[in-house]
Amino acid sequence: MFYGGNAAGLDYMSYLSFGNVEVGHPWLYYVHACFVWFVCLTVQFNIYGAQRKFLQQRYAWLKGLPDLRANTLLIEGIPEKHRSDAKIKTFFETMMGPGTVQSAAVLKDTTDLCKKVAEKDALELALKEVTDDDRSKVPQLEADIAQAKKDIDQLRLDVRTAAAKIGDNTEGEKVPDPVNLSKAFVTFKQARQAQICLNLQFNSDSSVWVASVPPEPRDMLWNDLTADPTVQAARDVIGYALIVGLYFAYMPLVIGISQVAGAVDAGPLASLWEGLAPTLGLQIMVAFLPTILLLIFRSFFILKADAWSQTRLQKWYFWFQIVFVVLATAVGQNVRGFMQTLAEKPFAIF
Repeated sequence: MFYGGNAAGLDYMSYLSFGNVEVGHPWLYYVHACFVWFVCLTVQFNIYGAQRKFLQQRYAWLKGLPDLRANTLLIEGIPEKHRSDAKIKTFFETMMGPGTVQSAAVLKDTTDLCKKVAEKDALELALKEVTDDDRSKVPQLEADIAQAKKDIDQLRLDVRTAAAKIGDNTEGEKVPDPVNLSKAFVTFKQARQAQICLNLQFNSDSSVWVASVPPEPRDMLWNDLTADPTVQAARDVIGYALIVGLYFAYMPLVIGISQVAGAVDAGPLASLWEGLAPTLGLQIMVAFLPTILLLIFRSFFILKADAWSQTRLQKWYFWFQIVFVVLATAVGQNVRGFMQTLAEKPFAIF
């Protein structure tokens, strides 16, 4: 402001910025560079300090985990011939040593069972709501009640049959029933064994016998765990296509909202509106971008736990910020042209 040479002229807002420095002040360039590095180093120092404090809390949290949570792994991609509690337990005891596995539980497809239970509960509730007055007023009601009782008895039998079918009793070589899914929870007797298993690959195909740390039980999305992998592949394609579409539509939406806002006649507040309208599109898109991304993640991807949507958001939102904030001047108002140039001349980005 005092030594720049008044290069900003009548642009008073730029007096405190580098735009006020005239050519011929090389020592001010170094001052500016020093302050930039001062800010960078200060931020880095504080971030590393916060990370050190976080790691202490993280270690304390890991040490305080209940044994069941610390010793349990989520196993995915289980081959069909191994989809039973007994066979999975045998497999991991063969790999990790006899007696290392405390329990193994395959996830079950309870769709039919839940439907029958819901039907039974609805009939029982409707039967309880029938009063003596209803019986006296409607002669046909007695026959309906008798039929409802028969239906309830049949549904109870169906529920017991379905529950027995879901119960794991596959001790032999028989291929398990389709109610056994390709995922299971395996609990080891020691946390050390679980950690060793977590870092092993049990098959040449990396998509088979995949071990991971299961989410917090209260945050787990059971519907995602029971999703069909073949159907999920198509949903993943749609999800990624929507994210790419949002990427290319981001800048046109920002400009479009601002142009529409600028065309509004605000009357006496015109001067105030003209100051807000140019940035309205950017403010709206920046505010709603995380919400839009979360809607895509929760609708089209397997998350297993709602907290995983936050992790996915962190990664994608970071790259949106890189392109549309850090590289904003390079992207300009033409995302398509920017991507085309980047594809044809990768080094042009510099």
